[in-house]
Amino acid sequence: MLSISKSVRRFLLPSFVLTSGLLYAAGGVDKITGVGEVMAGGAKARFNFNASNPSNPKGHLHFEDEGTGLRLRSTDITAYVGVGAVQRRIEGTGVLDDGTTVTWVVNAFDDEAGGGDQFAIAVSNGYADNGFLLKGDIRIHAP
Repeated sequence: MLSISKSVRRFLLPSFVLTSGLLYAAGGVDKITGVGEVMAGGAKARFNFNASNPSNPKGHLHFEDEGTGLRLRSTDITAYVGVGAVQRRIEGTGVLDDGTTVTWVVNAFDDEAGGGDQFAIAVSNGYADNGFLLKGDIRIHAP
């Protein structure tokens, strides 16, 4: 069994931060970006987003479903959570084209193994969609 002396632990421990269940080097910022299309009830839905920093979430989301005409533009990112190595959950508030204020949750999966990135969205007005990307890319940029 490997033993680390107290003096080494005092040096190493402040250099890392445990955030949302993931361990990162201090000063590093986890980030996710995505742009693409998924199939939504027989029509395409397009998205574009980025989000970062679990301790002080920031970013944006634009989402449009061609079939329903739903268009969402974020106004604030309220949460950014790392769910393992390949998934991030982003929560926020936004405005629909008709001016309705909504809350929303996005789960995004970065499948570097080649099985296909996935995007899921749920909006407080009852809209929900999910699926594998038809085209585009979701990328997690871990520190």
